[in-house]
This record gives sequence, C-alpha cells and structure tokens, in this order.
Amino acid sequence: MNREDSLTGVYYIVLAVLSLDLFYWANHLDGVQIKFFLDFYKSAVELFFGNYHYYDESTLSYYGDGYTIGKACLGLNIIIFIFTVASFVNVGKVKGYKKILWVLCSAVMAVVIGVFSNLLRLIGSIYFTAFASFEFIHALLGIVIYLAAIIFCYRLSKDILKYIRREGGGGIHGQHN
Repeated sequence: MNREDSLTGVYYIVLAVLSLDLFYWANHLDGVQIKFFLDFYKSAVELFFGNYHYYDESTLSYYGDGYTIGKACLGLNIIIFIFTVASFVNVGKVKGYKKILWVLCSAVMAVVIGVFSNLLRLIGSIYFTAFASFEFIHALLGIVIYLAAIIFCYRLSKDILKYIRREGGGGIHGQHN
C-alpha cells in the first residue's frame, strides 16, 4: 500500500465519521436551530405565494393557509445523503490536497442542490394541499425531485471532478494528477 492509498483510507474514515455526526446532529436539532433553518424556507414560500405564516413554538412549525412547514421539510437527510455519496464515490479519484477540494465541492453541491430540491418539493406540494391524496402527492413529488437531484449531482460531480483533476495538475512534464 502506498502513501496515497493510506491517505485515501484516512479520508474514507473521516468522511464516515463526519457523515454519521451530521446525521446525528440533524436529528437532534434544538428549537432555535430548527427555527433558523425553517425561516429560510418560510421566507421563500412567502416570496413565492405572498402569504403569511405564523410560528408555533410548541410544535416548532410554521403554519400557512392549509399547510405546515416543519422540521421534516428541512430536507437535511437528503443534503447529508448527497454529500456522503458524492464525497465517498469520488474522493479516491483525486490525489493529495485535491481530496480536500473535492470534499468542499461535495459539501457546497449538496447544500445548494439539496436546498433547491427541498424548495421545489415544498412549493410544488403547496399546490396540492386541498387534495385528499395530498400525502401521496407530497411523497411522490419527494421521490421524483430527490431522484432528479441525485442524478443531477452525479452528472455535476463528473464535470467538477474533471476540472479538479485537470486544474493545477499539469506538473513540470504536463502530467495530470
């Protein structure tokens, strides 16, 4: 085993611990943290629909016209999933300091795409709140949107990875890392 393989093994261990820690953190948020994240989604929905929401501290949720924006709407698990998969699948494909760059790119990609897909699901679901099958539609939207987000992340990861592997990898003789 060479030094690079050892370094990659360390990254896998660190990423596994980080992912588990993020998952634990996301499932043990306190009321202040939940409200902080919910405020963003509430503001986006108000901007889109122009309606008002009130916050209920006892349920840690915002209530709108026939719907609720609660902790489950944060979508933190999909963000953590995207980060974990993207970083794990590709960290072994880059060398040296570029591993750190890849992990940072994975984190940014996960947050941006995760938040955007959560907003799509939330805003898309609000249109169906009056339907008797709202729960089904909401779940179906989640499956379709999150699957599309994961596929998009896969494609975007390949493009970012090409750039990272090429950028600064020319060396003296034009070799790529």
